[in-house]
Amino acid sequence: QAKSVLKKAREQNLLRTRACGFREQDLLTTYLADATVIYTCSTAFSARFLDRIGKRLSALERKLTVVTLQDFDRIPDNATQVGTVSLPTTWARRVSASIYQFQPPVLQPRS
Repeated sequence: QAKSVLKKAREQNLLRTRACGFREQDLLTTYLADATVIYTCSTAFSARFLDRIGKRLSALERKLTVVTLQDFDRIPDNATQVGTVSLPTTWARRVSASIYQFQPPVLQPRS
């Protein structure tokens, strides 16, 4: 379904980039240095697991947009919730997804 939506978005010139891919992988171990937008259907994730994901994403050295169906209990220091969007799902007509912006971490100067 995601590939079908991507094709339609390209046909309607709704994308700002030509490079777009989908990964069904573990967010805690997959390569993410090239990611700019991450979506996760996190409805069954525990708060502890979401916290682990937040820590991993906050350590990436690039700006990142994260869309998740479950809010972070503890928003990382370099992340800000910037909005919500209503999305259709297979189990409900509309669910609310939160959008977060992650900024690259501030590097501390060496003494």
